[in-house]
Amino acid sequence: MNNDEQLVGAFRQVIDGIGNEQRLFDLIEDQIFGLVLPVIKSEKKSDAVTGSIMTELCESADAFNMNKNLNRQIARFTSVYLYKMLLENGARLQTSGNLVDYPYTMIKEDAELYDEMKKIVRIFRNPDLYHKADKAFKRLEPMEIVLLQMFGYETYTIDQMEDMLEVDSSFLCNAIMRAKASLLDIDISEPGENSYGEAPYDEDIEDEEERSFGILAMIFPKLSKKALMGIRCAIIVFILGNIIFLAFSLIHDMSSVKNKPKENTTQTTMQQTTEATRAERTTEVSKTQSESIMQTSSVSNTTSETREAQSTTPQEQDTSGESSTSGEESTPGEDGTTGGENTPGEGE
Repeated sequence: MNNDEQLVGAFRQVIDGIGNEQRLFDLIEDQIFGLVLPVIKSEKKSDAVTGSIMTELCESADAFNMNKNLNRQIARFTSVYLYKMLLENGARLQTSGNLVDYPYTMIKEDAELYDEMKKIVRIFRNPDLYHKADKAFKRLEPMEIVLLQMFGYETYTIDQMEDMLEVDSSFLCNAIMRAKASLLDIDISEPGENSYGEAPYDEDIEDEEERSFGILAMIFPKLSKKALMGIRCAIIVFILGNIIFLAFSLIHDMSSVKNKPKENTTQTTMQQTTEATRAERTTEVSKTQSESIMQTSSVSNTTSETREAQSTTPQEQDTSGESSTSGEESTPGEDGTTGGENTPGEGE
């Protein structure tokens, strides 16, 4: 197979010590990350593991054959690294109990698994597709995924894997058969105990990022992870904005309710003040009217007294006249009226 000239050149520069390793990193990073992510489950930790693999690969660059398929060699180097890392983290192949037999020695002999691997291969080559992978694939044990990478993607035979991993072929066949049963929902009676162990770093089967993008990935299946992240951030900002708006509206409404009694109190006070002013004015008017009446009464009394004084003067004159004619019969008064027995003065 003809290798990419840039990849070969980057390898040779690292081997000869005349080039920067970063150039090789840029060429192989995506390929390695695509194999690491399904095993580690978390993108953040997959980045760290990918960096470690690239560093060790550069240190072993002289072991790669420039005349053979470099991409396949890189994939094998990655799978072996992951296998050893899983062992160091406590994962194990099942080596006891009910070991299931697997009658095939290479992937092309198993038509069912071969067809299934055609779909899984796309995930290894494009890590963005991992979030859309079937749940059956995501539930596989990390050790099973590593073995499927070597057997179904890199197309190594059982015997080749036995040499590379230094493990008995019966254990490899048992693990591959159980992985196939999980993928295709094949019932295996009396299954043996599973001793693969937990995923490295005790990760869940579905990592947090996959869960957070689940609904968005279903709605926008063709968008990249960065685009989905942007949409998720926009949704969060929109929700927070609405929450803040509602909070301010609620505070404003509560303030309005508190201010209404004050306004009513102010209006009531103003009304009371107005009424008091009106009452005072009415009282003043009443007093003024009373004083006027009293003054009028005083004037009337004065007038009456004057009239009485005027009426008393003629009587006194009549009395004095009568005194001067004492001993005579009564005569008509000055006003022509006939006098009686009693004179006007005597009647008082």
